Amino acid sequence: MNRVNERLSMNDPRHYQETHDFCQETKKKSKSRNLLQQRLDETIGKSIKEEKQKKIPSPFFLKEESLTDQEASLEETEKDSKFVWENDLEIKELETAYKEESAEKRYRRLTQGVNLLIILLCIYTGFLIFGVAVTQYHYSDNGTIEAQKLSVSDIREKKEYEKILAQYINLRTIYQSVLLLDYQYDQNADEHMTIATEYEKILDDILKASTQIKALDIDSKYVQLQSMMLSWVDSQNEQSIYTYCKLMSAGITENNDDTVNQAIQIENFVDDNFTQITSNFVTLGENINGTDLVDIKEWSPEKYINEKINGKKE
Repeated sequence: MNRVNERLSMNDPRHYQETHDFCQETKKKSKSRNLLQQRLDETIGKSIKEEKQKKIPSPFFLKEESLTDQEASLEETEKDSKFVWENDLEIKELETAYKEESAEKRYRRLTQGVNLLIILLCIYTGFLIFGVAVTQYHYSDNGTIEAQKLSVSDIREKKEYEKILAQYINLRTIYQSVLLLDYQYDQNADEHMTIATEYEKILDDILKASTQIKALDIDSKYVQLQSMMLSWVDSQNEQSIYTYCKLMSAGITENNDDTVNQAIQIENFVDDNFTQITSNFVTLGENINGTDLVDIKEWSPEKYINEKINGKKE
């Protein structure tokens, strides 16, 4: 009965219309599901593409990349260790260079100090030697040898005295040459012409000595002594050693005994005046501390000729 009814109902036009509507509705829903699935597929596909574009690595690649990062880290660690080692080596080299430079500076300073000390010792030794050399000694009242103590004023006065004394020694050298010529003239008549030439040569030395004496800048207390020395060598003075040598040279050359005799008369004045000059030097020197007057006091024309000719000292 029920099956009949169903069949009858299926033949019913209304049933047919409902069935048709139901099929249409089902188709629409199926179509909607297809469109939704298509959109989902498109969205998923787009997402996959985007993920591929982002190059999201796979676990294999992630593992490989992890290994690469570890290797890079190790390599960087090795580089850092090498850099630290090189840096330590450079620091050690700098420390070594600094120590060597410091040692060199100390050695240089030590060398300079030693050199300076040696120079000071040399100067001090030279000063001592000079002091011993220039120090004058004399016998005390007890008979012992003592050094003479000189003040600054004594040293200054001694230098002033020695300035004019040097010119006296020069005059004495000229006088000694004349004394030797006089002796040769008396002993060797055959050599008179040669001796005349020697007298002529001495004239130049006398003029030179006169110029040097005039140029002296000395203390006022030596002015009188300076005048006596100038008079003794003055070419205008008829009793000077210059006039004596000139007359001797002319008399011998011209074979004129009168001229020679005139010169011999002048010789006595020359000797006396030089003796007086020597005596004045001794007198002035005795009042000056530190002067050595032994040579001046002991010198005389006779002693010089005897020493020079006979080789004997009195």
